[in-house]
Amino acid sequence: MKLLPPLGLAGVLLAALLPSGAQAQLIELSSTWIQHDPQEVENVQPNGLLDLINQSAGGFTATVRANEYAPEYPARSQYLPRIVQTFADQPVTNAGSRVTVAFDVVFHTLAPENVDVGFRISLGDTNANNAILGGFEFGTPSGQVVLLRYDTTITQDTNYLDLVTGNYVFGGPYAWSSICDGGGNMGSTSTAPNGAAMGTDTTTTHHIRFSVERVPTSAGGLGLQVDAVWSNSAGDEVSGAAGAPIPGGNGDDFNGLTNVLPWTNINCFALCLFGTAGRQPFLEGSYTVSNFEAYYGFKITDFLKDGSDEVITWESTPVDVCQYIVESSSNLSIWSPISTNLTEGFTTSFTNSAPVAADARYYRVVKQF
Repeated sequence: MKLLPPLGLAGVLLAALLPSGAQAQLIELSSTWIQHDPQEVENVQPNGLLDLINQSAGGFTATVRANEYAPEYPARSQYLPRIVQTFADQPVTNAGSRVTVAFDVVFHTLAPENVDVGFRISLGDTNANNAILGGFEFGTPSGQVVLLRYDTTITQDTNYLDLVTGNYVFGGPYAWSSICDGGGNMGSTSTAPNGAAMGTDTTTTHHIRFSVERVPTSAGGLGLQVDAVWSNSAGDEVSGAAGAPIPGGNGDDFNGLTNVLPWTNINCFALCLFGTAGRQPFLEGSYTVSNFEAYYGFKITDFLKDGSDEVITWESTPVDVCQYIVESSSNLSIWSPISTNLTEGFTTSFTNSAPVAADARYYRVVKQF
């Protein structure tokens, strides 16, 4: 296959369109990331456990130090720092409203063994004070490799952390203290792409895409859907998990929590490396996040020409309850549907094997519920 020739020869591909007509939009990000480091916040260790360098809107390099204050509780996630990016409210009240983060990560230190889904990220709504997390296997693959959960709370704003025991006690507020902690399960899978879990070597580049979207449920109403896509430079395999809202379930995700406020916006992303009780977290080492971006809507990911065939590929989710309508135009004013497609998984493709001859051909993809 070769890339489609530029505009004027075979045309241009438009960004994917939601039913509202809004194109997928990049979200403006800060060049400085928020470091929430409990031991620094509580003045237990003046410099905390985390150092960030080379910060930009596109990423950072993080170094995490050992928990010297309470080494008898090394696996408590409450001790470990969160790295947070906030951005303007992105509304998620209408069907098809979707926020995605995508980035690469490389580890410079080998992971301890058996840290089940120990690399965790979250997208959240600070107005509702909760989030949805994706966990990815860190170290030797075992059990769940990609995990999706409802994130019980972002701020733990009615609790305080006792750094001696690692337990929460009444008090607060304690901002960003519990984002990336889990609540009800939404989905999981047990296959690492190309057999390469995160942190098992220092040469593999891991690629992550994580999305939360408002969708209709089969029983009526709207709920939150989530999907995580994981690939890497070790091969061509892709792993991921997806969770759809369950009709009759509790919470805004229709999936198990009774005390969750409905989401109005998504406005924050967080990342944390940690293990659960009985497993060793990533206590000492470094990693680099790069090519970070956040966007509203869904993207066309590829456009290729193979002889007379023109192949369009776009983001989708295995649990999508929509159809994707491919439309074409010769003038950007009059659009004609040429294909209706059900989701094929984490991406969906359409091949136009008999394009009409024209000086220019334009394509767009519309999501229809």
